[in-house]
Amino acid sequence: MDVSSVNDRLSGYTTLLGINLRASEDARTFHLRLDLGAADTVGAPAIAVEFVGVSHLRLSDFGGGDTQLVQLRVTGVDERDCHYEVSELAHECLSFKCRSIRDIVALMR
Repeated sequence: MDVSSVNDRLSGYTTLLGINLRASEDARTFHLRLDLGAADTVGAPAIAVEFVGVSHLRLSDFGGGDTQLVQLRVTGVDERDCHYEVSELAHECLSFKCRSIRDIVALMR
């Protein structure tokens, strides 16, 4: 996926509604799914995005109320097993690298 289009699709979805980290079938890589909402209210637009081949995952200050990913940004990197770096810039509460990004899909709430 093109970095610019991914960032455009993520724009405006700042409320973390769900997070799921799972191992691949061969348990050699991890997949991370983020469910993001435009607001933390029923009926507000929401999306799901899955990151494949996740490494260097760092989470901090999660829980205890609403978790906001105010400035979630994807950048391209040129590394052997990673093509993207994802980070939340405002609070630095989330960052990781990944091999690929699966389609970003709308969620029904």
